Amino acid sequence: MDELNKKVNNRNNIMRVLLSVVILLLLITGISLAAYNWRFNGTLTNQISAADIELDFLESQDNIINITNALPMADEEGKYQHETFDFAVTSKTTKNTSIGYTLSIEKLVADTGYTLLNDGDIKVYLEDYAGNIVVAPTLISSLSNYQLYHGTHNHSSSTETVQSKFKLRAWIDESKTNDAKSWTTDTKLQYKFKINLSAGE
Repeated sequence: MDELNKKVNNRNNIMRVLLSVVILLLLITGISLAAYNWRFNGTLTNQISAADIELDFLESQDNIINITNALPMADEEGKYQHETFDFAVTSKTTKNTSIGYTLSIEKLVADTGYTLLNDGDIKVYLEDYAGNIVVAPTLISSLSNYQLYHGTHNHSSSTETVQSKFKLRAWIDESKTNDAKSWTTDTKLQYKFKINLSAGE
């Protein structure tokens, strides 16, 4: 009888040990999985891929803004000129989140036979489609690292598409008026640039 009790006790002890090991393994696996999921979700939430944000040119033939053989003008004239460069920034995301973006100017080389104007000769003016001023008339030389504007799209749902539409105007600043008096029909001056978009601020 004692021997039978010993066997039963030994079997019970073995079962308890095995059960403890199984519970311990389940706890360790559960904690590791939770930590992995938290890290994964945290990283995913904070990353916005380039595919989630795009730049669309609305009424322009291409993405190059070209000021050629123009005359200098005052801000009040430049702000209301009819020729605009229209574009939109569109963002889509699978998260309820905010997406920051930056619009920058990329200066291009002048066409053959033209002299490139300086950054301090050109002013840019940006407004939205509602006529609100986004960037007041500003010399390109005054922009920090050619960065034109930082914006944010706030997504209140995971299926929402957010779009901001802009009108850009550019002109030769009136500070070049005295120089312009010496320009002739043979004077070939130009400033070419494009707008670039990057995610993040």
